[in-house]
Amino acid sequence: MGPATASELIRCADGKIAPSLEELLKKDGYTPMLKSAVDRLTLWLRTHGILTRNLLPHNLMLSDRSGTAELFLVDSLGAPQVQNQMARMRR
Repeated sequence: MGPATASELIRCADGKIAPSLEELLKKDGYTPMLKSAVDRLTLWLRTHGILTRNLLPHNLMLSDRSGTAELFLVDSLGAPQVQNQMARMRR
């Protein structure tokens, strides 16, 4: 049907909206559970060749919906490349 963007509200296993890494760091600090989640995200980004200039803690959500605490990157709509592509699609 053509190019599009998709959005998802990231929730935890209990149905609550997933907290951001920023919230969790302020509340509990850099716990071993957060370190494991960051390590898994870093490995996933490297494995899939995804490059980013900087990951901001308010753009990373932590969800346990899969049974393991995982970080989800929720930002990109402000990226210039995405904005340019969206503008081209509207023409």
